Amino acid sequence: MGLLDGVLGNALESVIGGAGGPANLQAMLGSLLGRLGGPEQSQVLLTSAMDMVQQNGGLEGILAKFREQGHGTAVDSWVGTGDNHAISAQHVEQVLGTSTVNAVATQMGMTPAQASDSLASVLPELINSLTPDGHVPADSSNLVAQAVALLKSKLGASHD
Repeated sequence: MGLLDGVLGNALESVIGGAGGPANLQAMLGSLLGRLGGPEQSQVLLTSAMDMVQQNGGLEGILAKFREQGHGTAVDSWVGTGDNHAISAQHVEQVLGTSTVNAVATQMGMTPAQASDSLASVLPELINSLTPDGHVPADSSNLVAQAVALLKSKLGASHD
């Protein structure tokens, strides 16, 4: 991981960890940042994914959307404590809608197909990490909001 990833991880640990959030949220974000390419692009992807979760009713809302579209088994595996089932980029676009995927693509500077694929790889891990005990925590909306705000502030700082 790069220096920015380390700074982000430390900040997440103090803000989210201090707020009683899942202990592995900071580690998960740092790990995803390290695997997703450059630190800035990774931050944009994670911020976009968390923003999208927030805009769709938080964890409970996004999970409900996937369940309504017939992907209950997959999302239940993301929340559960076992292995995460994969979801296709096409299913992500089906559930979230073309306009949401296009917005993420614009933010990321990539095609909608690449954005759907990126979201399909990030969402299962993100949701799994936000539900470490196999259920949606009562303060999940607060945790997502804190993580989004922190990622946005770090992303803004990297542009200064």
